[in-house]
Amino acid sequence: RSRPLIDAGTCSACFSSRLFALKQSHAFYARPFTKMKEDENRVKIKLIAINARYTHSCLALFYLRQQLETHIDGVQVELCHYTINDPYYTLIQRIDQGNPDYVFFSALIWNSIMVERLLEDLTVMNKSCRYVVGGPQAPVLEKRFSGSERMTFFCGDIEAAEPGFFRDLVQGNPRFMYTGSFLKAGIDRLSY
Repeated sequence: RSRPLIDAGTCSACFSSRLFALKQSHAFYARPFTKMKEDENRVKIKLIAINARYTHSCLALFYLRQQLETHIDGVQVELCHYTINDPYYTLIQRIDQGNPDYVFFSALIWNSIMVERLLEDLTVMNKSCRYVVGGPQAPVLEKRFSGSERMTFFCGDIEAAEPGFFRDLVQGNPRFMYTGSFLKAGIDRLSY
């Protein structure tokens, strides 16, 4: 007679401890905006990932945060990870809270419909915020929102972004479209 490798009690305990750890780790990279007097002139940016599952994480947001903090002095960045299964109205309220100057979205094939819907509603709700969309689905959404003055679309690699992109963010007047590519940046070959 063989015994099971994992019994039901151990499995549920492991799951609840992993869920607790996940909630605690969320506080590490979701630094909410603070209301301090010296922060009033800082650029506030929210980075939004809408993942397919709650166990997923969008690594692009971490790269983007590093690039923003490198190129913009005193920027205040908040990372937010959600899923496509989160309640829509709760999601839109969380994205809009904190009065950010910019909200960046990572648009992927599994979330592009939700990102499109969020952009339509957020532009109506918050008249002062600007929205930046990057990721593989950015060119698709760019065609949908061509002519919107508060939208910016970034196609390509953020690490290869031109300095004008970050300067325009600080000045508050980004263009409608930016591109960044290692292949066009004058790099002869990629180092492995």
